[in-house]
Amino acid sequence: MADMDAGPLLRSIALFEGLGDEDLRELGEALQRRPYAAGAMVFDQGDAGSSMYIVESGEVNIHLPGDGSRRISLKDIARGEYFGELALFDEKPRSASALVTTDAVLLELQRDTLEMFLGRRPRVAMAILRTMSERLRETNTMLSARAAKTVDEEFDKNLSWSDR
Repeated sequence: MADMDAGPLLRSIALFEGLGDEDLRELGEALQRRPYAAGAMVFDQGDAGSSMYIVESGEVNIHLPGDGSRRISLKDIARGEYFGELALFDEKPRSASALVTTDAVLLELQRDTLEMFLGRRPRVAMAILRTMSERLRETNTMLSARAAKTVDEEFDKNLSWSDR
């Protein structure tokens, strides 16, 4: 990887807690540095994907697209956090969109590279699955709360003055 040691950044990421120094160094060298300007899309919901991204600097917003204010923000990602990991495990289209909100440098990890690592380090696969499960639970909780709020608003809107 160009001009930086990604080891310390990778070490701070729960996804890679099973890796030793040598593995982290090797993985760091396999990452591709990608600079993005604020306002750039990393990917859109529905795009094909085969890599995940780690934020080296800057911020990224993960969202479900919609018209204007109907966009549903899922998470803001900053240095040392990552996104797009679902693409490493399936061939399905991206489940959300990723928008760079400040100038950023992202480290891209390709599926092929990770597959090589997981073949040698099964413990890492378990760490990844734990983290992905936590994210899925957070998203489910958030969407459930949002759905309940919408139902309450619709109910209130449809009550006549005398019903209240």
